[in-house]
Formats: sequence, C-alpha cells, structure tokens
Amino acid sequence: MNGQVKIFLASSNADFNVPRKTFLVDSLKTMLLTDPMYVNAHTKTKPGGKIRGQIR
Repeated sequence: MNGQVKIFLASSNADFNVPRKTFLVDSLKTMLLTDPMYVNAHTKTKPGGKIRGQIR
C-alpha cells in the first residue's frame, strides 16, 4: 500500500519526550473514524518502515 504521509509524528528521538498533538481537518477526522488505516513507522536504520500494519 503506497500513499503520502498524512500525519507526521516525530523527526528525532527527542520528539518522543515531549507531549505531541496534532489537529485534524474534518476530512482526515472522517477518514480516521470510518476508513481502514495503515501505519508505517520509519527509522534511520529502516527507512522503508520498521514496523507497519493495518489498524482496522
């Protein structure tokens, strides 16, 4: 499954120590609540994705 990044969570390890939040436009909120979602976490050592999977 290929597609563009919709929500960018972090760019460095330091980002994980800071509470993060993002705001969703209505179309992304609807997609999150109604459509299947696929998550792919990338790292420097695994740029193609370290862990990934379908959420629903």
